[in-house]
Amino acid sequence: MIATAPLNSNLLFALTILSFALHASAVSPTAFGATAAAFQENEEFGVSDAELQSYARAKKRVEEIATFWEESIERSSSPDVLRKVRENEIEIAIGLEGLTTERYREIDDHVSGATGRPDAE
Repeated sequence: MIATAPLNSNLLFALTILSFALHASAVSPTAFGATAAAFQENEEFGVSDAELQSYARAKKRVEEIATFWEESIERSSSPDVLRKVRENEIEIAIGLEGLTTERYREIDDHVSGATGRPDAE
C-alpha cells in the first residue's frame, strides 16, 4: 500500500486536471477541492487506479466522438440514424478501454458529482 501512495496521488492529480481540461468551464476552488476529495475516496467508491485510467481515456474518446458527430447530426435530414451511429461508436470506445457502459456511467456520475458537472454522458 505504501509503494502505491505516490502513484495514487499523482494519478488523482492528473485525473483532476484532465477533468477540468476536458470541460472548458470556470473552475472554482470549491470545485477543485471537491474533485480531489472525491478521488481520494476512490477506494470507498470501489474504483481501482486501472479503472480510473481507463475511464479517463474513455471519457476523452467519448467527448471526441460527441464533438465529431454534433454538427453532422444537426444538419442531417435523418438525425436519429446518426445519433444511433454515434451511440454505437461511443459504446465501442468505452468497451475498448475495458469498461462496460454501465461501469463507465457509474464512474462518470461519481466524477460529475465531485466536479459539480451536470453533464454525465
